Amino acid sequence: MPTNQIKRASGIPEGKTRDRKRLLMLTHRFPHPPNRGDRIRSWNILKFLSLIHDVTLLCVSHSKISSDDLLKVTPLCEEVYVGRTNKISSWTRATRALVGNSSITEQFFSCRDLQKKLQRLSDTKNFDIAFVYCSSMLQYLPSLSQFDAKLIVDLVDVDSEKFLSYANQSSGLLRMAYRKESARVAALESKSVRISDTITLSTHEEAALLRTRLPQYTDKIKTIENGVDAEYFHPCTESPIHQVSSRGQQKASTIPTLLFVGVLDYKPNVDALCWFTDNVWPMIRSRFSEAKYLIAGKNVCRSIRKLNSIQGIEVRGPAPDIRPFFREANILAIPLRTAMGIQNKVLEGMAMGIPIIASQKAVRGTNARAEHELLRAETPDDWVKQIARLMESPALCKTISQKARQYVIQHHDWKKTLEPLRALTENLPAPHLTS
Repeated sequence: MPTNQIKRASGIPEGKTRDRKRLLMLTHRFPHPPNRGDRIRSWNILKFLSLIHDVTLLCVSHSKISSDDLLKVTPLCEEVYVGRTNKISSWTRATRALVGNSSITEQFFSCRDLQKKLQRLSDTKNFDIAFVYCSSMLQYLPSLSQFDAKLIVDLVDVDSEKFLSYANQSSGLLRMAYRKESARVAALESKSVRISDTITLSTHEEAALLRTRLPQYTDKIKTIENGVDAEYFHPCTESPIHQVSSRGQQKASTIPTLLFVGVLDYKPNVDALCWFTDNVWPMIRSRFSEAKYLIAGKNVCRSIRKLNSIQGIEVRGPAPDIRPFFREANILAIPLRTAMGIQNKVLEGMAMGIPIIASQKAVRGTNARAEHELLRAETPDDWVKQIARLMESPALCKTISQKARQYVIQHHDWKKTLEPLRALTENLPAPHLTS
């Protein structure tokens, strides 16, 4: 797609009528492919909103959008507009933000062409609802104020807390930069609550944190939890955790094959993997000499690529379908030490029927119970102990796997988790876009 070309759908999707509300959706990334946490959420929200409203999608992209991805998105929308920018200029602006007044994330997703497009839209369309995805897109509110639209801001997580945790783990100039970013993002979050009709977050824990900060706006702050497609992510009877003996009895592999999936230049993922391979992996290999650790995902950074040199560890790049990774493993190992919101990898692993061992922070935002739907581990000794339990007990693997899948079907089906958006977009109070 040429830079800034407006891509129109071939018509109103089946079942749509002009008496439906017009909804403008702003996202900081093109929502397809849904291969990272923010895209998984924005993609499913887009699909849901397109069923009940006529959606115009505007987003930022640092790379060319493939024709296949466009074909997935455009039928859902009346119009799709991608504001193209490049990573070099975005990082330059982001670096300059350190001595300016805006946040690094705002500058990284700043796009002059997208701002101009919003201004042009004000002459041709009247939107009933503006749905802004993530605090980095609040910079476009001056243009949104031209529309007589009601405003929903999906903050997803309280990102200012994430940057504060980065600061606490850093030192020197990096610590100072993270503290500054935390303060500026916190100001954005507060502004979004003040001027919006509704704020949504991905967990009750995140919503409670924001209500504590801004108790006068408690009623505005809602929770829209993440979900999982349990039909797509389903157990496979050929996976290592479902091996069957010649007598037809289930048996467990005695060789741990661990899995970690995620964006492999994302700071919490890099921190978790480096800590795990330094502190836990040698103990696992001492106990299980043939143990394997499969690390899979996009944007493999240098620190993670180096892990390939450690015996038993294999780092793989992105794949269009991550399910085969789950089917190669018999344990999903998630040792996150910093995490916000719900981890999609946890929900996907539960749906796939693979036993999960995770840190407490990795499963925050869910009500999954230790010793029921998953196992918990924090220290190196914990990890070795829990892995041994699974390797020695096929019955425990089966019980945890079945309970985990039942849990996500009951509590995290996308159709259920997104249903509150219907009421939020159909019964909003008066607009507050002018301040």
